[in-house]
Amino acid sequence: MTATVGIMAYADTRNKKIVLASDSQLNEVDEADTILSRTVDFNKIAYGSYWAMSFSGTFNKQISGFFRLIKHKSNEPLVEKAVKEKSFQEVIELNRKICRLSGLDNVAEFLLATIKPEIGLYFVDSFGNVLETPVGDEENSDYIALGSGKKFIKNFLEGSIGNRAIDQEGITPGLAVRLAYDSIDKNDDPGTGGPIELFMLGEDGIKNYGERLRKAQKKALKDELEAIMNELGPKIS
Repeated sequence: MTATVGIMAYADTRNKKIVLASDSQLNEVDEADTILSRTVDFNKIAYGSYWAMSFSGTFNKQISGFFRLIKHKSNEPLVEKAVKEKSFQEVIELNRKICRLSGLDNVAEFLLATIKPEIGLYFVDSFGNVLETPVGDEENSDYIALGSGKKFIKNFLEGSIGNRAIDQEGITPGLAVRLAYDSIDKNDDPGTGGPIELFMLGEDGIKNYGERLRKAQKKALKDELEAIMNELGPKIS
């Protein structure tokens, strides 16, 4: 259970950007998908020198191992190779292992944003196919949503821009950040929650805005706590 979204920002065609966002809630569920416990502030987006990738599915040690593999500097070219060949062989092998150990219901899908070989946003399905849009969802070619919160994300994005699919006109990097953040923050999916992961990719590299936002939240909380303590009187030394 998760909610993750990628949005292309095309307003400035000379400076294309991709915003990738995800919730950070990890859920333990029973056979009926009832949530038994929640862990928040879990990083669901892995990234390297020119790519960022979020997952949808049941997190397990196989996914953790997959991310460790492709994050290693010597293996980073595997991501560019997958985009060029439109097939991610390491995802195929990953899901084979998951099926063998945990069953078909636990396979993983991914959102992949890259700078190389070009700036692009892709859906990597459970068979390792690297697609520009999920099959059957071609009308929304400038954003991709995955996870249990997918329906809310799609409804939110389309409603936010006049009940039409996002196109390249008027989607600035700033607007893409706002849309991506709000589509996760306001998501009513019970499996979605926690601090929001937020990345931007462009020709100038990768920026981790989620980390920046979490630091700002911690500082604001600390400042407010200090204000409360000051209201209650002098501190005891």
